[in-house]
Amino acid sequence: ANPDTVFAAGHNTFFRSDDKGRTWTIVRAGLPRADVHGLTVVPGSPTRILANVAGLGLYRSDDAGLTWSRQSEVGFPLDAIQVAAANSDLIFAASPEQ
Repeated sequence: ANPDTVFAAGHNTFFRSDDKGRTWTIVRAGLPRADVHGLTVVPGSPTRILANVAGLGLYRSDDAGLTWSRQSEVGFPLDAIQVAAANSDLIFAASPEQ
């Protein structure tokens, strides 16, 4: 919804910038930890974000990362390194081993 908003996520790293990356704030609200192995914005729903929290499952935010809810109790493979959404119902995960 806002082209100035950028997210950065990885091993114990999850940040959001609302000024094209000039400044950053930590994102944590509602996530059990910040070890995010894949993050995607759902096409057509710019405030819906999906995050694969390593070993804990898929979480969804409908307010651009302000709050989160768990979407699955089954996580992607532990080595999943990226997720991508075709829409809210179809999600892909990339794993170097599986």
